[in-house]
Amino acid sequence: MRTALNFLQDGNSVALDRAFFFFKTVTESEAPYAEWIAYSADFKDDESVDIMKWIAMILRDLLILRTHASRERLRLKQYTSRLRTFAPQWSEDAIMKGLQAIEEGMEGTARHVNIHLIWDYLCISFLQGRGDY
Repeated sequence: MRTALNFLQDGNSVALDRAFFFFKTVTESEAPYAEWIAYSADFKDDESVDIMKWIAMILRDLLILRTHASRERLRLKQYTSRLRTFAPQWSEDAIMKGLQAIEEGMEGTARHVNIHLIWDYLCISFLQGRGDY
């Protein structure tokens, strides 16, 4: 959660678009693992870290939407309609597991773990959180 809060001032729109694409892929795709791994194949470590930070921000806002807290607490207010499409499909438990996976992925990049292995882990973790595996 702290990663999401710290990143708000430093983000970029390409990474945010990729983060939303990650969510769309793991939520709606018929072959989410294959689709995301192909899409992320050329990502560098620093690009991946930016995307993970935005994913954490999205998860934080999804948790707020799921708990019916005030919309004023949202960090990505301008994306509320996009967030609302994902919120019913993710339980609070799945969101918390996703945040934990993102924190672990960020730690992995800091420890110079191969970024493709990290994306494998994140994708599988999110699919498990969704109840697919």
